[in-house]
Amino acid sequence: MCTCPLMRMRGTLRSHRTCSKKVKPTRAPVPVMMGTFHVAVRVFSLASPALGHELEMLVDTGATQSIVPRGILEDLSVPVERRQSFRLANGEAIDRDVGWVGVRFQDREAHTLAVFGEPADATLLGALTLEELGLEVDPRERVLKPTVAWLLAA
Repeated sequence: MCTCPLMRMRGTLRSHRTCSKKVKPTRAPVPVMMGTFHVAVRVFSLASPALGHELEMLVDTGATQSIVPRGILEDLSVPVERRQSFRLANGEAIDRDVGWVGVRFQDREAHTLAVFGEPADATLLGALTLEELGLEVDPRERVLKPTVAWLLAA
């Protein structure tokens, strides 16, 4: 049976596998979820950009859209664009209102279609908003950093 550190770390002990005793894991297991951290973001009204709220948002690249608490979006007078269906990680289908809002992170600003969060919903900075801001996640350092945008040349 293979009992090398790499197979133990992966949790995949296999009897049909032979491993070199020289194999060592590249780093220790991470005690928190990889790639999750919070950042300070300013959310503001597109109709009145001076109206805004500073939020601590969980960076979640697994979420398509950002979620902002309904009370904050209503306070900013963000109109509901439409009702949209979503699927949760557990497979459950839910419907939420969405609307256009401005987001600012450090020196970057974008308009994004945000979900009107309900009380049980986390405040999230999702993948679409990250792309609109031109940012990517550095999961090891747990920071956002500028990304290179790609275009298809004609």
